[in-house]
Amino acid sequence: MLFRSGCMCIGKMMIAGAVVALLGSGCASSANQQTSKTEPARLGTKQNGASHIRMMAADGSTMHDIRAYKDGQNKVWLPVKDTMQSFNYKLHQGKDGGYLIGDTDPVYAVHAGKKEARAGDRILQLPEAPKQIGGRPYITSESLSQLLGTNVQWDQGRSQVRIYPPDNPGQQETKASGKGSLKELSLTASDRTQLISYCEKFSGTPYEFGAPDYAEHHTFDCSSFVQHVFNHFNIELPRSSISQSGVGTTVAQQDLQQGDLMFFYTPGRYATNRTVGHVGIYAGNNKILHTYGDPGVTVTDFNDYWKGRFLFAKRVQ
Repeated sequence: MLFRSGCMCIGKMMIAGAVVALLGSGCASSANQQTSKTEPARLGTKQNGASHIRMMAADGSTMHDIRAYKDGQNKVWLPVKDTMQSFNYKLHQGKDGGYLIGDTDPVYAVHAGKKEARAGDRILQLPEAPKQIGGRPYITSESLSQLLGTNVQWDQGRSQVRIYPPDNPGQQETKASGKGSLKELSLTASDRTQLISYCEKFSGTPYEFGAPDYAEHHTFDCSSFVQHVFNHFNIELPRSSISQSGVGTTVAQQDLQQGDLMFFYTPGRYATNRTVGHVGIYAGNNKILHTYGDPGVTVTDFNDYWKGRFLFAKRVQ
C-alpha cells in the first residue's frame, strides 16, 4: 500500500511505505495542548492551524475530511474504518461489540475500551485501548503499529502518519500462534482426492465475514472453510488466512497438487503485495475451491485475474 502526502506536494508515490497526510501547519496551539485525554482535539481544525485532512491511497482514491485527533498527551488518534479502508480492508462490527478487520476473512480484531486485540491467531496487548470518538472507533498510532506489526510513525513537523509495510507477515503470525507445526500434519494422495470431494459437498454454502463455527450458522469465510475441511481430516490449521500462510512447505505454481493451499493478496495495499488477504484450495485441473462474497463456496478457474493476485502455495504433508 502506498500513500502520497498532499500537503508536501510530493509528485512521486512513496515506495518504502505509506503516508497518511494530515494537511496543515503541523503546529499545535496552546488550546490543543491543554485538551484533556477524554476530549481530544481534532487535527485539521483551526485549533492547530490546519485547513483539512486528506488521505490518498495507492489506487489514487482520495478520502477527504478524515477526522484525526490529538489528546492531551500528544497521542494521535486515527479512525479505524478510514485507516483500514486505505489497506482495502473492511471493518465489521462483531456480535460482541468489537470490530473485525480484513478482506475475505478477519485479519485483525479490536474492541473499544479493551487493550486486548488479535492479529491473525495471535493475542496482543495494545499500548492504549481503542475508543469511541463521535460514535466511531479510533486507535492511536502506537496501538496501530502494535496491531499491524509494523512501524507507524507520527511526524509532527510534517503533520503526517507514516505506515511501513510489514515483512512477510503470514510467517510471523503463524510462528506466534503455535499451531500448524509440520510434525502434526499429514495428507496422503488418497486423502487429497477425498478432501476435494468433501469440499464440493459445501458448494453454495453462504459466505459470512468472520463466520462462527460451521455447526452454529452453516456459513464460512475463506479461512474458516479451509480450516473446517482440513479439520475433517484431523489436521489442525490456524483460523486466519494470514496465519495459515505460514503452515506447510512452499510449492511452485507449476507444481500445484490437489489439496494445496493457495494464498492471494488484496489489490491496492502495499507496493510489495506480500500481505495475504485470501486463501483457497487447489482442486486440480487449474481450478480453485474457495469462498467469497455472493457465490459462497464455489469452484473458479485459476485464470489471469487470480494468477495476478497469487502469492504462493503451501503443501500440508
